[in-house]
Amino acid sequence: MRDWLAWAAVWTLVLQSPMWIAVGIDSVQERSNPTMEAMPVAGWVPVLATVLAVAVPAAALLSVVGAGAVRPRRAGLVLGGLALLVAAATWTGFPDRDTGEWYVALSALAAACALATATLPEPHPVGAELRGVSLVVGVALVVAGLLVMVTCWRGGAYWDWRGGSVGTYRAGLVLGGMQVLLGLVAPWWVPGRLTRLRGFLGPAGAVAGAFAVGLAAMYFLDRGTLYRWEEDESAWETGTPLLIVGVGLLATSAAAWRGRGELAGMSFAAATTIGLLALWQSSWGSVMS
Repeated sequence: MRDWLAWAAVWTLVLQSPMWIAVGIDSVQERSNPTMEAMPVAGWVPVLATVLAVAVPAAALLSVVGAGAVRPRRAGLVLGGLALLVAAATWTGFPDRDTGEWYVALSALAAACALATATLPEPHPVGAELRGVSLVVGVALVVAGLLVMVTCWRGGAYWDWRGGSVGTYRAGLVLGGMQVLLGLVAPWWVPGRLTRLRGFLGPAGAVAGAFAVGLAAMYFLDRGTLYRWEEDESAWETGTPLLIVGVGLLATSAAAWRGRGELAGMSFAAATTIGLLALWQSSWGSVMS
């Protein structure tokens, strides 16, 4: 349980690092070149955002540099937990329709995971062959796959299966089916008996995750994250889903390389379920939710 909590906390810090760096850059640039008639932002937000642009990435690095395979350093977890608590409060001051209540809730939940992990004792090594672990991973993957399939089916049906996005919806149906299948056979691959499957998840997750994170970074750097006009496209609508999926796939890859099938499965499930939560908040994704 400690490993799972630590894994969730550290990868949340990795996820929010580029977000707060982009917001920090926007805050610094605004001081020298104000955006006329920008959407209103609470006056205390830029100050805390600039601090978080340094604190969140620092906590992510401090957690993993010199740490064990999947057990972060306590100092990084403590700093990360406090930073995520501040982040949860700071999200509440963002403009309407940019970030929502779920940013606050998930940041606070990740903060609790980080602080709880920092106080828990180091666990004794336990093999991933425990039946309960495989069952939890399997259920998470099946649920994630079904959500992906239902979402893509609704999206395709909304457009009558015509247009440029049809290929994306069909690919999503295939991806969701693959997740359901992985969930059903979780007892065979989570304990490590199917090493070839985990060997595939490693490089595939790394390539796909890096591509998604890079594309998300372009959105965050090209569009305003804190100061923007009302009619501007929001970086949060397009960048956040891509960033969540990308970081989740990178976590899947890292877990697979380290031989932790249960962490790989949970990361893959989280990448799609939380990514869909972000997509459903956008104007484009709302038709599929």
